[in-house]
Amino acid sequence: MLTGLGTVDPVARLIGMKVPVCEAGFQHPTVCCLGYHYQSTTCLENGDSPFGACDDGWFAYPDPIWCCSLEQPSNCVEASQAPERTFANSVVAKACASICPPGAYPGTSLYTWMTDFCCLGTGDVGICHELGENCTYRCCDPACCAACPIGWDAQSRFEPDLCCRNGANGERLCFSEATYIPGETGGVGDDGSTHCQKELWSDDSNDYYMTCDWSGTPTCSCWENGTQVETTSATHCDLTLCGFPTT
Repeated sequence: MLTGLGTVDPVARLIGMKVPVCEAGFQHPTVCCLGYHYQSTTCLENGDSPFGACDDGWFAYPDPIWCCSLEQPSNCVEASQAPERTFANSVVAKACASICPPGAYPGTSLYTWMTDFCCLGTGDVGICHELGENCTYRCCDPACCAACPIGWDAQSRFEPDLCCRNGANGERLCFSEATYIPGETGGVGDDGSTHCQKELWSDDSNDYYMTCDWSGTPTCSCWENGTQVETTSATHCDLTLCGFPTT
Protein backbone atom coordinates (compact mmCIF):
# COMPACT_ATOMS: atom_id res chain seq x y z
CA MET A 1 0.00 0.00 0.00
CA LEU A 2 1.29 3.45 -0.93
CA THR A 3 1.17 5.69 2.16
CA GLY A 4 3.21 8.47 3.75
CA LEU A 5 6.58 9.87 2.77
CA GLY A 6 9.14 7.20 1.94
CA THR A 7 12.41 6.64 0.14
CA VAL A 8 12.66 4.90 -3.22
CA ASP A 9 15.74 2.96 -4.29
CA PRO A 10 16.66 4.53 -7.66
CA VAL A 11 18.59 1.44 -8.75
CA ALA A 12 15.94 -1.15 -7.90
CA ARG A 13 12.90 0.91 -8.90
CA LEU A 14 13.84 3.54 -11.49
CA ILE A 15 17.06 3.46 -13.53
CA GLY A 16 16.68 1.71 -16.87
CA MET A 17 13.04 0.79 -16.30
CA LYS A 18 10.40 0.50 -19.00
CA VAL A 19 7.29 1.98 -17.44
CA PRO A 20 4.01 0.04 -17.93
CA VAL A 21 0.90 1.94 -18.98
CA CYS A 22 -1.75 2.57 -16.30
CA GLU A 23 -5.43 2.05 -17.00
CA ALA A 24 -7.55 5.00 -18.11
CA GLY A 25 -7.90 7.70 -15.46
CA PHE A 26 -4.81 6.51 -13.56
CA GLN A 27 -1.18 7.63 -13.72
CA HIS A 28 2.02 6.64 -11.98
CA PRO A 29 2.74 8.57 -8.76
CA THR A 30 5.63 11.01 -8.81
CA VAL A 31 9.04 10.14 -7.39
CA CYS A 32 11.32 13.12 -6.74
CA CYS A 33 15.09 12.58 -6.93
CA LEU A 34 17.98 14.78 -5.86
CA GLY A 35 21.54 14.16 -6.97
CA TYR A 36 24.79 16.03 -6.45
CA HIS A 37 28.47 15.38 -6.88
CA TYR A 38 30.11 13.43 -4.05
CA GLN A 39 26.70 12.16 -2.95
CA SER A 40 24.48 9.17 -3.55
CA THR A 41 21.11 9.83 -5.16
CA THR A 42 18.13 10.47 -2.87
CA CYS A 43 14.62 9.68 -4.13
CA LEU A 44 11.38 10.31 -2.22
CA GLU A 45 7.72 9.51 -2.81
CA ASN A 46 4.72 10.84 -0.88
CA GLY A 47 1.89 8.34 -0.73
CA ASP A 48 -0.36 10.95 0.90
CA SER A 49 0.08 13.21 -2.15
CA PRO A 50 1.04 10.90 -5.03
CA PHE A 51 1.14 13.69 -7.61
CA GLY A 52 2.78 16.37 -5.48
CA ALA A 53 5.22 18.43 -7.57
CA CYS A 54 8.92 18.16 -6.79
CA ASP A 55 10.76 20.94 -5.01
CA ASP A 56 13.22 23.09 -6.94
CA GLY A 57 16.39 21.17 -7.68
CA TRP A 58 14.64 17.79 -7.63
CA PHE A 59 13.65 15.91 -10.78
CA ALA A 60 10.43 13.93 -11.28
CA TYR A 61 10.05 10.31 -12.42
CA PRO A 62 7.12 7.88 -12.50
CA ASP A 63 6.98 5.06 -9.96
CA PRO A 64 6.62 2.08 -12.33
CA ILE A 65 5.08 -0.16 -9.67
CA TRP A 66 1.98 1.90 -8.74
CA CYS A 67 -0.91 3.57 -10.55
CA CYS A 68 -3.09 6.20 -8.80
CA SER A 69 -6.39 7.77 -9.77
CA LEU A 70 -6.11 11.34 -11.03
CA GLU A 71 -9.48 12.20 -9.50
CA GLN A 72 -9.00 10.29 -6.24
CA PRO A 73 -5.22 10.14 -5.72
CA SER A 74 -5.58 8.08 -2.54
CA ASN A 75 -6.90 5.26 -4.73
CA CYS A 76 -3.66 3.53 -5.77
CA VAL A 77 -3.26 0.03 -7.16
CA GLU A 78 -0.31 -1.98 -8.38
CA ALA A 79 0.40 -1.65 -12.10
CA SER A 80 -1.07 -4.49 -14.12
CA GLN A 81 2.36 -5.25 -15.59
CA ALA A 82 5.68 -5.49 -13.79
CA PRO A 83 8.30 -2.98 -14.99
CA GLU A 84 11.26 -4.32 -16.96
CA ARG A 85 14.86 -3.06 -16.96
CA THR A 86 16.66 -2.53 -20.23
CA PHE A 87 19.31 -0.26 -21.70
CA ALA A 88 18.62 -1.32 -25.31
CA ASN A 89 18.96 1.50 -27.82
CA SER A 90 15.72 0.40 -29.48
CA VAL A 91 13.88 1.27 -26.27
CA VAL A 92 15.83 4.40 -25.33
CA ALA A 93 15.74 6.08 -28.74
CA LYS A 94 13.12 8.82 -28.82
CA ALA A 95 11.29 7.39 -25.81
CA CYS A 96 9.04 9.66 -23.80
CA ALA A 97 11.48 10.25 -20.96
CA SER A 98 13.02 12.85 -18.71
CA ILE A 99 16.19 14.26 -20.24
CA CYS A 100 17.78 14.12 -16.79
CA PRO A 101 18.44 10.68 -15.26
CA PRO A 102 18.15 9.97 -11.53
CA GLY A 103 21.29 11.40 -9.94
CA ALA A 104 21.26 14.63 -11.95
CA TYR A 105 21.14 18.07 -10.40
CA PRO A 106 20.23 21.45 -11.94
CA GLY A 107 22.70 23.35 -14.06
CA THR A 108 23.53 26.98 -13.52
CA SER A 109 20.85 28.40 -15.85
CA LEU A 110 17.97 26.03 -15.38
CA TYR A 111 15.58 27.16 -18.11
CA THR A 112 17.79 28.92 -20.65
CA TRP A 113 19.32 26.20 -22.82
CA MET A 114 19.58 22.46 -22.69
CA THR A 115 23.27 22.33 -21.78
CA ASP A 116 22.57 24.25 -18.59
CA PHE A 117 19.53 22.24 -17.53
CA CYS A 118 21.04 19.38 -15.54
CA CYS A 119 24.39 17.89 -14.71
CA LEU A 120 26.06 14.80 -13.26
CA GLY A 121 29.26 14.41 -11.34
CA THR A 122 31.88 17.18 -11.31
CA GLY A 123 33.34 17.44 -7.80
CA ASP A 124 36.85 18.96 -7.96
CA VAL A 125 37.72 17.19 -11.19
CA GLY A 126 36.38 19.39 -13.96
CA ILE A 127 33.40 21.26 -15.31
CA CYS A 128 29.81 20.15 -14.95
CA HIS A 129 28.84 17.19 -17.10
CA GLU A 130 26.13 18.73 -19.24
CA LEU A 131 23.43 16.67 -20.92
CA GLY A 132 22.90 18.82 -23.99
CA GLU A 133 23.59 15.91 -26.31
CA ASN A 134 20.52 14.06 -25.09
CA CYS A 135 18.22 15.76 -27.58
CA THR A 136 19.91 13.73 -30.31
CA TYR A 137 18.56 10.45 -28.97
CA ARG A 138 15.76 11.41 -26.56
CA CYS A 139 12.70 13.44 -27.29
CA CYS A 140 12.96 17.05 -26.09
CA ASP A 141 9.40 18.00 -26.98
CA PRO A 142 6.14 17.23 -25.15
CA ALA A 143 4.76 16.07 -28.52
CA CYS A 144 6.83 12.91 -28.13
CA CYS A 145 4.68 11.93 -25.15
CA ALA A 146 0.96 11.22 -24.91
CA ALA A 147 -1.29 14.27 -24.69
CA CYS A 148 -1.89 15.40 -21.11
CA PRO A 149 -5.40 14.69 -19.77
CA ILE A 150 -7.94 17.51 -19.88
CA GLY A 151 -7.13 20.02 -17.16
CA TRP A 152 -3.43 19.12 -17.08
CA ASP A 153 -0.77 21.13 -18.95
CA ALA A 154 2.33 19.92 -20.79
CA GLN A 155 5.60 21.47 -19.62
CA SER A 156 8.68 22.80 -21.41
CA ARG A 157 10.96 20.94 -23.80
CA PHE A 158 13.26 20.38 -20.83
CA GLU A 159 10.55 18.36 -19.05
CA PRO A 160 8.66 16.85 -22.00
CA ASP A 161 7.21 14.01 -19.95
CA LEU A 162 5.51 16.13 -17.26
CA CYS A 163 1.84 17.10 -17.00
CA CYS A 164 0.98 19.61 -14.26
CA ARG A 165 -1.91 21.62 -12.80
CA ASN A 166 -2.83 23.44 -9.61
CA GLY A 167 -4.83 21.50 -7.05
CA ALA A 168 -8.00 22.64 -5.26
CA ASN A 169 -5.93 24.27 -2.52
CA GLY A 170 -3.45 25.88 -4.89
CA GLU A 171 -0.79 23.18 -4.48
CA ARG A 172 1.20 22.23 -7.57
CA LEU A 173 0.51 18.73 -8.90
CA CYS A 174 2.53 16.90 -11.55
CA PHE A 175 2.96 13.42 -12.95
CA SER A 176 5.33 11.95 -15.52
CA GLU A 177 4.15 10.17 -18.66
CA ALA A 178 7.61 8.73 -19.24
CA THR A 179 7.63 5.29 -20.81
CA TYR A 180 11.30 4.84 -19.92
CA ILE A 181 13.55 6.08 -17.09
CA PRO A 182 17.09 6.66 -18.40
CA GLY A 183 20.34 6.03 -16.62
CA GLU A 184 23.64 7.76 -17.21
CA THR A 185 27.22 6.77 -16.51
CA GLY A 186 30.34 8.80 -17.12
CA GLY A 187 33.39 10.38 -15.64
CA VAL A 188 36.03 13.05 -15.90
CA GLY A 189 39.67 13.20 -14.92
CA ASP A 190 42.73 15.39 -14.65
CA ASP A 191 46.30 14.09 -14.89
CA GLY A 192 49.22 16.32 -13.92
CA SER A 193 52.91 15.85 -13.25
CA THR A 194 52.45 15.90 -9.46
CA HIS A 195 48.85 14.82 -9.03
CA CYS A 196 45.81 13.24 -10.68
CA GLN A 197 42.06 13.14 -10.05
CA LYS A 198 39.35 10.90 -11.46
CA GLU A 199 35.61 10.73 -10.87
CA LEU A 200 32.86 8.35 -12.01
CA TRP A 201 29.10 8.65 -11.60
CA SER A 202 27.34 5.36 -12.12
CA ASP A 203 23.98 3.71 -12.75
CA ASP A 204 24.27 2.30 -9.23
CA SER A 205 23.45 5.89 -8.05
CA ASN A 206 26.84 6.37 -6.38
CA ASP A 207 29.65 8.86 -7.01
CA TYR A 208 33.23 7.52 -7.01
CA TYR A 209 36.35 9.66 -6.80
CA MET A 210 40.09 9.06 -6.63
CA THR A 211 42.86 11.60 -6.08
CA CYS A 212 46.62 11.10 -5.96
CA ASP A 213 49.38 13.43 -4.79
CA TRP A 214 52.92 12.12 -5.23
CA SER A 215 54.35 14.44 -2.61
CA GLY A 216 52.93 12.31 0.23
CA THR A 217 52.60 8.69 1.42
CA PRO A 218 50.25 6.94 0.88
CA THR A 219 49.83 8.74 -2.40
CA CYS A 220 46.15 8.17 -3.25
CA SER A 221 42.76 8.51 -1.57
CA CYS A 222 39.55 6.74 -2.60
CA TRP A 223 36.17 8.37 -1.97
CA GLU A 224 32.60 7.09 -2.29
CA ASN A 225 29.78 9.62 -2.02
CA GLY A 226 32.08 12.11 -0.35
CA THR A 227 33.43 9.67 2.26
CA GLN A 228 37.03 8.47 2.17
CA VAL A 229 36.96 4.67 2.12
CA GLU A 230 40.58 3.74 1.38
CA THR A 231 44.13 4.98 0.83
CA THR A 232 46.59 3.32 -1.50
CA SER A 233 49.87 3.85 -3.33
CA ALA A 234 49.73 4.22 -7.09
CA THR A 235 51.48 5.91 -9.98
CA HIS A 236 48.27 6.95 -11.73
CA CYS A 237 44.54 7.34 -11.07
CA ASP A 238 42.79 4.05 -11.69
CA LEU A 239 39.40 3.52 -10.01
CA THR A 240 39.86 -0.26 -10.06
CA LEU A 241 42.73 0.18 -7.55
CA CYS A 242 40.08 1.47 -5.14
CA GLY A 243 37.79 -1.47 -5.87
CA PHE A 244 35.36 0.86 -7.66
CA PRO A 245 33.44 0.04 -10.86
CA THR A 246 34.65 1.60 -14.10
CA THR A 247 31.26 1.96 -15.84
